[in-house]
Amino acid sequence: MDIAIVEILNQIEELSRRSEMESDRMTRELAPLENRREDLFNQLSRLGNNENLSRELDQTDEKISELKKKRQEAHNEAVSKIRALRLEAEQVRNRKIEEFKRKYAQIAEERDAIRDEIIPELEQELRDLAIKKKNCDSQLLMLTSEINALDRLEINTPRLE
Repeated sequence: MDIAIVEILNQIEELSRRSEMESDRMTRELAPLENRREDLFNQLSRLGNNENLSRELDQTDEKISELKKKRQEAHNEAVSKIRALRLEAEQVRNRKIEEFKRKYAQIAEERDAIRDEIIPELEQELRDLAIKKKNCDSQLLMLTSEINALDRLEINTPRLE
């Protein structure tokens, strides 16, 4: 795998881990506030209109709202960064694809050039060899004819003993 892509994947992993930790931290901060809000709400329901409890409930609601907003902002920021990293990874991948396409095209061109150069040479060699074979066949035929003629001559010639 390409180093740039590995690096991007590591960044995404780290960002995801940090985002999850931050979300967990904020959730832990929210839990006691939400419990306190519920307690305040129950006290207000039992006691009726109490200015101090109402004010504390409003402040708790504001803190809860702020924490939820911060958690959402952190989540949105992490998602945005992850999307940017994924886009970067996609761009790296696309560059690699283009690079491989160029290399493949170059190899294909070189292969075609070699083929265009060698095939005609091989075809010429085959033609030359065919001509040589034809000449050898002709010479063999002539030699065979001469041998046959000599054999007939020898058979027809009386031997002197």
